[in-house]
Amino acid sequence: MFGALVYIARVWVCLAVAVTSLLFFVVGVSSRPINFPTVTVCVVFFLGSVLSWPRRKDKWRKDPPTQKQLAYAESLGLVIPLGASKGEVSDMISSVTGR
Repeated sequence: MFGALVYIARVWVCLAVAVTSLLFFVVGVSSRPINFPTVTVCVVFFLGSVLSWPRRKDKWRKDPPTQKQLAYAESLGLVIPLGASKGEVSDMISSVTGR
């Protein structure tokens, strides 16, 4: 429950920064002469909010496994089924190593 609240709060903060930066961007562009420092700061803040968009905690588990992860699993003697996700391979490695 707490994790969901943190995720929602992070989403709202990113949205608030993005919308605020877009509003200030419009003000900076519509002023005559154009206020380039304001426009530049707005673009940086907007990109920051987009790039810091939160991912779900276990989102990485659905990603494809890395080559390093596959090589380690094979060195442990594991047979990795086709289409296995990063999380599934991680669970297989953990079951063998005990970590």
